Amino acid sequence: MSKSAVIVGVDGSESSDQAVVWAANTAQLMGRELVVVGVYEPQIGGYAGSAMAYTGDLITMLQKAVVDTVAASVQLARETAPAVQVSSRVVAGTPTSVLNDESANAALVVVGSRGRGAVKGLIAGSVSTGVAAHAASPVAVIAHTPGTGPVVVGIDGSEISDHALTAAFEQASLRGTGLTVVHTWTDLATNTFGGLGITDDLVQLSQDEAHKLVADRVTAHATDYPDVAVSTIVAADGPAHQLLTAAGEGAQLLVLGSRGRGGFTGLLLGSVSQTVLHHAPSPVLIVKTPVG
Repeated sequence: MSKSAVIVGVDGSESSDQAVVWAANTAQLMGRELVVVGVYEPQIGGYAGSAMAYTGDLITMLQKAVVDTVAASVQLARETAPAVQVSSRVVAGTPTSVLNDESANAALVVVGSRGRGAVKGLIAGSVSTGVAAHAASPVAVIAHTPGTGPVVVGIDGSEISDHALTAAFEQASLRGTGLTVVHTWTDLATNTFGGLGITDDLVQLSQDEAHKLVADRVTAHATDYPDVAVSTIVAADGPAHQLLTAAGEGAQLLVLGSRGRGGFTGLLLGSVSQTVLHHAPSPVLIVKTPVG
């Protein structure tokens, strides 16, 4: 397997098939190998120390089911993107640990939004949080078919936000579309400023600083991607609301950094991340490491 491969976790569900199609198309755009990974669990999960191993016959049945699922997913990937080199792996373990391990040798890990069977709950609940928060590579969560609009990215001026912006420019360029850059400079509602003693002059200063931050970051990246048309949204609002609203305009992809500051503090650690991951109307790309 190439160290720069795209990895897609599969379980045969409709969501998994959506992830395979997206991953195959993206691997083709990126010029990467695609590796289809299926996981079977050789024991019944439970509380610490209470897990029980399955019988040998049941493990064999689980393996065969996953092997068949992976084979079907490989076929789907090859039909979707015939030019892409496709290989596969069937691994014993838990979905979170396997995909996190695979991410160490990946350019990107792709997962569907829901799972079933041997990898039930692939993205829903604790597994999604585990992969999104701990994978070594960027992670794409595919909950919907991409729209035909721009790539949307949230930035806050942090280092990881810059990596997300780089990834967003790259993806917009590869997909031949524009880029919408979203920045929120406060979570407070504007009609509360006066009651909190925040003067109009201070509001204007904060707005000006926010616009400058966005302009500076966009300018620093745009020269490398002259083919990408950029629009910006700078608002006093919650980041999740602004991102979901922007993505709701038919976005092809919504890009986020794994952590943030200011308007995106705790982006993948609390309620904002859960809101974005579970409600985004487009595929979501979570950037974990420097791109390239």
